[in-house]
Amino acid sequence: MAVAGVAVTAPTDAARSDELPPNRFQTSATVRVVINDVDHVLTLEPRVTLLDMLRERLQLTGTKKGCNRGECGACTVLIDGRRVNACLVLAATTDGRKITTIEGLADGPHFTRSSRLSSIMMPSNAAFAPPARSCLRWAASPRVTQTPTPRSASG
Repeated sequence: MAVAGVAVTAPTDAARSDELPPNRFQTSATVRVVINDVDHVLTLEPRVTLLDMLRERLQLTGTKKGCNRGECGACTVLIDGRRVNACLVLAATTDGRKITTIEGLADGPHFTRSSRLSSIMMPSNAAFAPPARSCLRWAASPRVTQTPTPRSASG
């Protein structure tokens, strides 16, 4: 085909394949993490968040999906002892890390010590969701050996 004296030809399939850059994007990532003192090796898509890995792949549903923007704190977990919002962290970035979820803070099958502690130490109208309050208290203070008795409302 000629346009204004210039010949224009469509590239052949061979020419197109040579011009395409090699696939630089990984389709899966292998993640090795310790979650609540249990080793896990998972193969995930790189776009999977830590929250989705915990809830959907590992069935650890104590970490909640709230706002999915990091504002509410319902997805708070500890990574190497530091509080983070799991909805904002890509699971692939946690390779080699130690993660503690709300289930990891429980004493046995029931969530006792931490839930009592957070209800006593934090006001009920705090800006953090319950998992965040528990992680906040647990990470900020040494382990409590005796559960404090709440003061009565009468004084």
